[in-house]
Amino acid sequence: MSEYERTVPTGKKFLTGHPLFDRIIHLTYGSSVLMLDETFSEAQKLLHVLFENYGIRYIERHFEVVPYTSPSPDEHILAIGDQPLSDISIDVNKVRTRYPNTPIIHTALPDMIMKNEPDDVLRLLMAWQKNIREAGTVEFYILPKGTFQDLERKILAVVDGGVDIRVDQTESRFRSYIKPIRCCSPESHLKEFQYVLDSGRLLIRLEDRLTDELATFDQEEIVNRMADYKNNLRFLKVVPGEKKSTNDSVYENWMLSQVQGKLLSEIAEVFPEDFDHILQKIAAWQISDVLRVVRLPAPLKSERSKKTRISSRTRFALKIPTWFTTKLIGVSIAKPRTIPLDSYLSNRKSTLAFIDMLLAKLDLKETDYMERLLEMQKRFNEIGARETAIKHIRMLGENSSLKVESDYVPKILELTFYTAYRIKVKITKVSEKEYLLEVPECWWCSGIHHTSPVCSTVEGTVEGICGVIFKTRTKCKEVECKAVGDEACIFKIELD
Repeated sequence: MSEYERTVPTGKKFLTGHPLFDRIIHLTYGSSVLMLDETFSEAQKLLHVLFENYGIRYIERHFEVVPYTSPSPDEHILAIGDQPLSDISIDVNKVRTRYPNTPIIHTALPDMIMKNEPDDVLRLLMAWQKNIREAGTVEFYILPKGTFQDLERKILAVVDGGVDIRVDQTESRFRSYIKPIRCCSPESHLKEFQYVLDSGRLLIRLEDRLTDELATFDQEEIVNRMADYKNNLRFLKVVPGEKKSTNDSVYENWMLSQVQGKLLSEIAEVFPEDFDHILQKIAAWQISDVLRVVRLPAPLKSERSKKTRISSRTRFALKIPTWFTTKLIGVSIAKPRTIPLDSYLSNRKSTLAFIDMLLAKLDLKETDYMERLLEMQKRFNEIGARETAIKHIRMLGENSSLKVESDYVPKILELTFYTAYRIKVKITKVSEKEYLLEVPECWWCSGIHHTSPVCSTVEGTVEGICGVIFKTRTKCKEVECKAVGDEACIFKIELD
């Protein structure tokens, strides 16, 4: 049976065949990626090397959509020429139907934008998302970075992830870097990886060397340590080591700061959906002496309930109107201690203005540094949401280790934002694992004007709450924001 005829479930991991690239960049069948490339040609070369030299075991052939006007003799190249968007869409969907589960490279996107209204192109890409899901294709849109800045931001909100490619010239040498955006593990998000294309090989810098092989150093020791951790969760505590982490990832450093000083059993309660991955990180940090895991003489008493199922009272409370739920389960909605909203907004506006001025003065790239700052804010709101959720679960007499069905996602989020922030949100179910959360009266960005969404507090709150209550990895991304001129703040929520 041909590779094209096989049915690959949407959401299954897509492998390029390059072990290190596949470890850094997480791609799935039925997904799309925006390749932001300063040179435009570098992304094409990188993808060709991946698919033609590494993908032999996984990829029969990739397809390309190009801006040429003359038809190509190669049946795996679609030349769109000067066709209207409607005809382009028909032709591209024919390709998806004929070659499902195939990688498709779009080099024609800049040409489409220049010949049509940008908003029309954006609507086309939004419509294509459904077609991509149905066909199981993996599609790469290549765009010259910085050429269409406003549209670039909007497309990045529509697609499933991005890869930023930067080429840096130092004296007479060029250095190339890839930076994943969302389509990766949290510790790789916004982290740059140097790479070299050499004689048909993609070499990525791993510690002190350029390689295309996945390091297996200390893997057996990591597995053994993880097994020991799991057998002694209530006896083992994480404390700082002698060395400092050299990783500049926001997530990596945030996670390192959150596990220190905690029992492994506490970490398991706060990060239930990602605990195995975190144990792996702890083992690696312990081996490199970034932290130590010490044994206590006796286990601390657990505050967790021993219930084996959620009470009928709590289940009933989740099925009634939100305002009545707060009365029934006794959640206090009395006004908490806060700073005045006007003071908060004034402080936030002045902070953003100062950051913009500082970045300009130091000649730093605004997008990169602003993304890191918002990522930090998101992560600290996430940990606050996780710990608050556990506190309220205990107050209700429930067991925080029990998993709640995802059918209650809308109710839990409505309750969270109503009780924590006095905000009413609108939640729309798109599919079994995807929701849209709308905040019509968002005060996090009230009066703020910026080039990118700034409501990372909501993103962190959603990811933290869903992780603790539904025990599943969750991604929350703001796709529309009042700070950039949209009518409301809208967030896309995806459950793993």
